[in-house]
Amino acid sequence: MTLNITMGQRIPNILTDINQDIRDDAHNAIANLQYEHLFRGSGTLVISSLVRIDMQGTFIRNNVNYSNIQVQVNGRQNPSTIAHILFSHQAANITDFNNQRGAINAAIRALEQSLDSRNTFIVTGTLP
Repeated sequence: MTLNITMGQRIPNILTDINQDIRDDAHNAIANLQYEHLFRGSGTLVISSLVRIDMQGTFIRNNVNYSNIQVQVNGRQNPSTIAHILFSHQAANITDFNNQRGAINAAIRALEQSLDSRNTFIVTGTLP
């Protein structure tokens, strides 16, 4: 099976007035995301000076668990989200390092696409 990235709907309550410094910091934070972050419990996964990546929790859709991961601007009240992905737990049990790298690369690509488009992206499937 492969990992698939699909564009979902517009991010609800998205923060639209972000400057280049915030955008650059978001790119840096996204690049620091690790495989083990994708399936942790709620809380902050990566923090930088202007943004953080938070695990908002998990949910089940069509008998599949998903992680709800958001890039948010530090110190802002709602709205603070600038990128959002839903990552399927079908890829939670990958043991091969190279395939784990493939999974995290898919998450990074999806977050980057979300930051650029202001839409949620959904990552489904798995790797061996």
